[in-house]
Amino acid sequence: MEKFFKLLRRKRVWIPLSLLLIFAGSIWAINYWLMKAEAFVFEIGQSIRGRLDDFTADYKKGDPQVIASYYADGFTGSELGFDKRQKISEEGGIVLEEWQAHDGQASDGVDGTALNRQQMLDQLMAYRAQLHEAEKTKFKMVHLNTYSETTANILMRLQVYAHDEQGHPTEDRGHFNVDLVRQDGEWKIIKQELVNGRRAIGVDSKYFVEVTHEAGIDFNTGVNDIFKQQRYNFAIVDRAAGGVTSGDYDLDGYPDLFFAGSEGSKLYRNTGHGAFEDVTTQAGLDGEATKHAQGCVFADYNNDGYLDIYITKTPNVTNRLFKNNGNGTFTDVTQPAGLELSSYCTTAGFADIDNDGDLDLYVGIYGSALEHSPDPPFHDRHGVPDRLYRNNGDGTFTDITKEADVGDPGWALGMTFWDYDNDGDQDIYVANDFGCNSLFRNDGTGHFKNVAKEAGALDYGFGMSASPGDYDNDGDLDMYVSNLYSGTTWYIQHTVMQFYWVRLIDPSRTWKTMETGWQTYGNLDGFKGILGIGKKFGEGNSLLENQGDGTFKSVGVEKRVNMGGWAWASNFFDFDNDGDLDIHCVNGWISQTPGTDL
Repeated sequence: MEKFFKLLRRKRVWIPLSLLLIFAGSIWAINYWLMKAEAFVFEIGQSIRGRLDDFTADYKKGDPQVIASYYADGFTGSELGFDKRQKISEEGGIVLEEWQAHDGQASDGVDGTALNRQQMLDQLMAYRAQLHEAEKTKFKMVHLNTYSETTANILMRLQVYAHDEQGHPTEDRGHFNVDLVRQDGEWKIIKQELVNGRRAIGVDSKYFVEVTHEAGIDFNTGVNDIFKQQRYNFAIVDRAAGGVTSGDYDLDGYPDLFFAGSEGSKLYRNTGHGAFEDVTTQAGLDGEATKHAQGCVFADYNNDGYLDIYITKTPNVTNRLFKNNGNGTFTDVTQPAGLELSSYCTTAGFADIDNDGDLDLYVGIYGSALEHSPDPPFHDRHGVPDRLYRNNGDGTFTDITKEADVGDPGWALGMTFWDYDNDGDQDIYVANDFGCNSLFRNDGTGHFKNVAKEAGALDYGFGMSASPGDYDNDGDLDMYVSNLYSGTTWYIQHTVMQFYWVRLIDPSRTWKTMETGWQTYGNLDGFKGILGIGKKFGEGNSLLENQGDGTFKSVGVEKRVNMGGWAWASNFFDFDNDGDLDIHCVNGWISQTPGTDL
């Protein structure tokens, strides 16, 4: 023991030992602080969220005294703005009105920007009274901007589905800047100001009538039996399956439909009489060859005038290329075409990347669910690199992924070809489920460079699909990306540091995580920038407006096209034939028990 203490008294021992203890203590202290901060923000956010849920329930019941209890003494706020709505558009049977808060003096002589609690209650009750057949009302926290034990500032959303006095369906969406104080253990609103609010009224908007059954279409993607046989690291993958493509495969002048499914795919021929006929078996597209399908696309890869079919498959099942024989049947030519790719392929697209007159093929690939989960989600690159195949013009393809420099290792769910810079060649945009998206600029020779960061097109946020279109009719293509709109944004925006920290204390991943993050996002402006990443996740769909100089501006929130729920796919189309592009967004997911989500 005496020798041990003599050893400790030597500088060459106690100096490094002291440094080691200081380092270990610092790690413990930072970890303790971060975990405590995470628990704190969770408690604050959950308590506010729960309070707004209670507010929603009591507002529906309509007891003025109970509703007033959610507002603190000394409350000040702007008017709701619903009673002075201003019409901003009326087309296609849909009226759009903007909520307007008064400036200056209100009708009763009170400063319109400084209502007291009773006046706010009067407005809330008046708003409630003018709703007819209200189907859904919701007060919800969108962002938790600042918080402490007793105060908080949030962005609150009001969303109401109801009818007006004429029976027309209405939808109100309003956002409010709200200050809260905690009094006697309960959050109360001390200040509320209108940020924006709109009402959409469906005066005469019955453009579409569902005729699926009458048209003879009966398709269900089914369950991929492979997912039942193995345990997957990232099990959510078994929920995302199925795709559809349309095209006139038999050249009769009518668009036909091909559905890709887990239990089998189907080809429906358009009869030209408002109905479809299932011709899957006659066409030679039934059986094992079209099972486990994830996506599909019609394309004339061999320039014979007939549309062929390419199917992407999962997991680790060979994709298929079916050549149209021109007589209503198809032949599997995957092997002779050189396209025997087996991976977790989710999406594909054809385009002539080198302007040689034939269509080349890009295949988007997800991560290997057997081996990895997305980690960290905001810039994970454990996905399988996508593939680019050059069409040789003789019915075969060559994998040129490496030489073209497009081996994006993201978790691809959507991709599209487009000429975003109007230089006459096809560029590529890839929407990745985790991490940022990729924009590959074509140099005109079939070689690409990922310019997403400098172009402002990273758009990290659970990308599902990408759709190009000139929404503002300025001559260049914009991009609409379907993402995830989530009520958890308030939580993620304040806990992204925990995602970094868990990896930081693991030496094997520390530098790789930091290096990848820096390469992806560049200078994040310190802690504020890191929190900004968290705030973007869950913000919803993005509209990337082409600035005409090779860059994009994200205007989805500004244009109010971000709230698409759990959005899977989207597309631009002019549904009312008025000369401008509208957006159709497909969404949906299995929900938790109401009230249990974040």
